[in-house]
Amino acid sequence: MAISAGELEVFRRVYNPGSEVANRISILLWIDLFVCSREFGVPPPAVTREIAEMESGKKDRRTKAATPFIKKPLKGLWHKHFYSGQFIPKNLSLSYRNGQLYKIVREVLDSGSTSPDVLAAEISRRAVHEQLEKRAAEEALTGEWIIFAKHEGKNYYLCINTHIAGDQFIYDRMKEHCWPQFPFVRGIMESC
Repeated sequence: MAISAGELEVFRRVYNPGSEVANRISILLWIDLFVCSREFGVPPPAVTREIAEMESGKKDRRTKAATPFIKKPLKGLWHKHFYSGQFIPKNLSLSYRNGQLYKIVREVLDSGSTSPDVLAAEISRRAVHEQLEKRAAEEALTGEWIIFAKHEGKNYYLCINTHIAGDQFIYDRMKEHCWPQFPFVRGIMESC
């Protein structure tokens, strides 16, 4: 996918979470967000909302808390999950561990109702809506990562990446694209 500098600038202006934070969001993150939006349908506010909440100090009551990477080569950096509809299947899959889906279906089928419409609606409600609400209440909704660095009391937002991208791939992207824009990131990553 190709993106012009003009297209990226318009995209940045539209989705900018705030003037002060704009200077702490890497060009790489904006490109990642543009690609995620256009290629995978991830709504940009799913990411910019998380950034705005981290900046304001408000805690999103749905997604996992920001945590540091603990192993090299990403040690010293942090990640925060963002969530959107694309991640419903993954969150439901995590909810269905230990036979939870089978248990839900069994309980509904044993409820005494003989109406297929009633049974289907109740299975759907309990297996989807109820499970997502439960994960949100437990602050356990998951998606992909916003990767950021902490420097002089501020967060610098570097990129968006997947859990399966691999630490070395993410490191290499940081080295190529973020170290020139934010030179202190190199020091953070190399000192840990």
